[in-house]
Amino acid sequence: MSTTIKTVGYNHEDRQWDARVNVQDDEYLQNVLESIMLENAKGKFKYILVGGVEIGTLPNQTDYQVKHVHIAAVFHNGCSKSSIIKNWNIVEGNGYYLVPRDRSLPYKGWKDHHTKEFSKISKESKDWILYEECELPLDAGKGIKRTGPVLRSENEKKMKTDEVIIDMRRLLEEGKADEAFQMYPRNYMIYGEKIKAMIHQKKKAFFGKHTDPHLYLYGYPGTGKTSLFQFIYGDFYKKNLENRFWDLYDEEILTCPQTSFFQLRVDQLQCLLGLKLIPEYDRKMLKKSGNEDPAKLYMDYDYLNDCPTGLPIKIPDHYR
Repeated sequence: MSTTIKTVGYNHEDRQWDARVNVQDDEYLQNVLESIMLENAKGKFKYILVGGVEIGTLPNQTDYQVKHVHIAAVFHNGCSKSSIIKNWNIVEGNGYYLVPRDRSLPYKGWKDHHTKEFSKISKESKDWILYEECELPLDAGKGIKRTGPVLRSENEKKMKTDEVIIDMRRLLEEGKADEAFQMYPRNYMIYGEKIKAMIHQKKKAFFGKHTDPHLYLYGYPGTGKTSLFQFIYGDFYKKNLENRFWDLYDEEILTCPQTSFFQLRVDQLQCLLGLKLIPEYDRKMLKKSGNEDPAKLYMDYDYLNDCPTGLPIKIPDHYR
């Protein structure tokens, strides 16, 4: 988008950024997209838009005849140029443009420019937006103008803040944002949009069903990595102990960035779950007897008191 700001320093901070990233290949584009989606999952954006792939048409600009995407980002908090480059995995050598949004231009025009048909590779409108989340802020004069501070409603005066927020979230989950604002205007102005963003990010993935985390477990040989996963996630994790391969792993199907995994050392996870491997001698005896049940390799353990609880271990669903 045309702007009077040509460049800013790496340490410059702003809440609203306008970007163009040159994307020579699909793999790099996907990497940038996944990085932005991860940032959105962390609740950093008030609004984020990645326009469709297009080719530069102006000979005097660095994106001439180069595939690129435009990005409009509004953060909840100030963010530096260097942190955006790092967190979005932008390769500076490929070419990019990153400056604060020109406040003299409207939000609607900002979005329209990044999603226009002109210079887009695809002529189908569904391809003009690669990714968009949250709500575009209203331009001045397009919403309700406040002439003073928002005062607490009668409902807010009668309730504690945590009770207000809990009920406000319930209304937002039910899609009753207007009702939430009318009942709790002061708290909605402070927390409403942030809570709505969190709900929107997690609604498709988490509401209505149990989902298992992405875990990356590491540790020394013999510390219980394989047996712990076989016990808790027996339906998903299967390792052939006769070789170095995982029978359920297919690199063509299971592909995801390392940053999407929660990484834990095996003893940390065992402590978190309250499980401990039984003594090595007992494990060897079980192995000699042909044991194939990984649950028998563990006992319920109280790590605070450094003592077994004497209770039987729970079923795998409990630890999931």
